[in-house]
Amino acid sequence: MTDIYSPPTVTLSKRPAGSSGYGSVEDGIAGNYKFSISEIFSEAWAKIGGSKGTVWLAALFYILGLILLTIGVNIIVSILGLSARPEDPEAHKALSNLIFQLLHFPISMALAGGMYMLGIKLVAGIPVQAKEVFAHFKRIVPLSIAMILMGLLITIGFILLIIPGIYLAVAYTMAMPLILEKNMSPWQALETSRKTITRHWFRMCGFIIANTILGIVATLLLGIGLIWYVPFSLICLGLIYRNMFGFSDELVQS
Repeated sequence: MTDIYSPPTVTLSKRPAGSSGYGSVEDGIAGNYKFSISEIFSEAWAKIGGSKGTVWLAALFYILGLILLTIGVNIIVSILGLSARPEDPEAHKALSNLIFQLLHFPISMALAGGMYMLGIKLVAGIPVQAKEVFAHFKRIVPLSIAMILMGLLITIGFILLIIPGIYLAVAYTMAMPLILEKNMSPWQALETSRKTITRHWFRMCGFIIANTILGIVATLLLGIGLIWYVPFSLICLGLIYRNMFGFSDELVQS
């Protein structure tokens, strides 16, 4: 029987293992990977040393970028809104929100992708700078399309008895780095992430829950714990990505 909650499948070309020695996209989809939450946490903690400064400078760039982006987009929306009819405030508000999202969303996705790739490069042992957060605007279109599709599918999943939405929210975790590191199309990335994580879905869900709890605890400790948690979390995601898909030759040799 066909799973009505599952997006249509796509055929992905086979790819040999990359230079990282941790497998390939083919291995990931086949479920030929392993990761233990405790081992991921332990390895991530060991890799934090020397990376906190770079990660936090990148996080500062990311936050400042979002602030400046929000201010700039609001100015543009205000200028464009001068021609709106005052007697139709609801339409004016809806139009303003639409313009804001169309301008803000794509750029914010590129910035978020930069943070994701920072963690992956730290795990790969590649020298990386904080400006990595600004290095992926060339992939802004596929990133935006993938995130819009992901949001729509997850929303539909939540409408259909909630459980399918939870499944997809976890299963699409690796879509963004697959677009950036493997140069995949939006649908390829979504399907590759879904098929791969489905093989060990409960373990990935357990990691997300445990990582979220750690983030809450770090925040409650007057925010001091975030000094370690932010790089720790990015490195954890990079380690899981490595175990699932390995790294492309282009990344390792860069």
